[in-house]
Parts: sequence; C-alpha cells; structure tokens
Amino acid sequence: MNNMSDYQLNLLNPGEIKVFGYPKILFDYIQNNQLIDPETWLLLANQFKLHSDIDNNWRGEFWGKLMRGASFSYRLTNNQKLYKALTDSVKTL
Repeated sequence: MNNMSDYQLNLLNPGEIKVFGYPKILFDYIQNNQLIDPETWLLLANQFKLHSDIDNNWRGEFWGKLMRGASFSYRLTNNQKLYKALTDSVKTL
C-alpha cells in the first residue's frame, strides 16, 4: 500500500498545455477582455488607496482572487501581455 508521501505533485511548465475549440474561445475572451485589461487591475488595486470598505475585511479579496486565477492562466499560456498586466498591478500596490 502506498503512502501519500509516495506521491509528488509536478506542475506543468508555462505553455505546455494546449487548449482548442470552444474552451479556447472562452479562455481567450476572458484573458483578452478581463485579465489583460489594465483598467480592471487598476480598479481593484485602487481599493487599497481609497479605503472604500468600512470594515477593512474585503479590500484585497477580489484583487487576490483575480491575481490567483490570472497566475494560473499565465502558467497555461505563457502570455507575456498577461505577465506584464500582473507585474504592473503588483507594482501599483
């Protein structure tokens, strides 16, 4: 019987997975119309400057969720425009 310690998680390299057909159309739409959009990132990063939340509990939640998903997307595509959008947003913070 194998122990869980016998298993190792190996991540794929950026660009190693290829997506085709309808899933690619959807993925490209999200990437090009949301994840690479500098206005989306600026809006979320500015929440840290504006302090528009009353209880200070949600401020980073949306930025963090989008950044996490976008980072996985970058790992899938190795898209340099996306990478720039991510690094620009981190610098904005």
